[in-house]
Amino acid sequence: MSNQNELWEKYSKTKDENIRKELIVSYLKLVNYIAGRINMDVGHFIEFEDLVSSGVLGLIDAIDKYKLEFNTKFETYASLRIRGAILDDLRKKDWIPRKLRTKYKEILVAKEMLENEFGREPTDDEIRSTCKMTKEEYAKVISKTQGAKILSIEEFMESTGDIFSINQEKKLGNPEEEFNRLEKKETIEKALKELTQKEKYVISLYYFDDLTLKEISKVLEVTESRVSQIHTKALKKLEKKLEKN
Repeated sequence: MSNQNELWEKYSKTKDENIRKELIVSYLKLVNYIAGRINMDVGHFIEFEDLVSSGVLGLIDAIDKYKLEFNTKFETYASLRIRGAILDDLRKKDWIPRKLRTKYKEILVAKEMLENEFGREPTDDEIRSTCKMTKEEYAKVISKTQGAKILSIEEFMESTGDIFSINQEKKLGNPEEEFNRLEKKETIEKALKELTQKEKYVISLYYFDDLTLKEISKVLEVTESRVSQIHTKALKKLEKKLEKN
C-alpha cells in the first residue's frame, strides 16, 4: 500500500507514463476481483478474460481522472468505474438471446399478476403453470437469465450512487457533496428498515458478505430462484422509496 501511495505522489507531480503503467499493474487485482463477482452471474454468456479486459479500460480511465485532492480512496473511486466499464460492454453486446428474454418477461408478468391475485409471493410451480412451461424449461430460463437480473440490479445501484457501499468510509472535500451524501445515507437507512427480515438478510449477504445467490440459497435452505425473487422484491421496495425522496 505504501508503495502505491508513493507512486501516486510521484504520478500526481510528474504524470510520468512509466509510473502510470506501474499503477495500472498494481491495481489489476481489483479488476480481477470485480470481474470475478460479475462473472459469477454472467459466466454462461461471456468469458472471464473479456470481463477483465473491459475492467482494465475502466481502471485506466480511473487512473487518468483521479486526483489526490478528492480525499477519497482510489479503490473506492476506481471500483465504480471498473464495474461501469464492464457493464457498459455487456449492454453493448446484448448477450441475452431474444427468445430467452421474451420467456423471462413472461415469467415476470405472470409473477406480478399472481402477486396481485393472491396477495402473496407466488410459488415457482404457480408461475410455471401460468406460463405453461415445463419444469425443465422454467428452470432453464431462470438459470440462464440470472445474469440479466443481476445486470439490472447493478444498473440500479449505479443510478443511486452505489447505495450498498454506505458502510464504507468516504471523505468528500466539498461540503455540499458531504451534505448530499449524508442525506442519501439517511434515506437509504430508512428504506432498509421497510424490508422484511428475510429481505434484509439476502441484501446483507449479497452486497456486504459477497455471497452469490447460489451460496445464499444454501444458507437459507431455499431454491436459488426463491432467493432471486426475494432479492428483486427488496430492490423494488428500495427503488420506490428512493424515488419518493
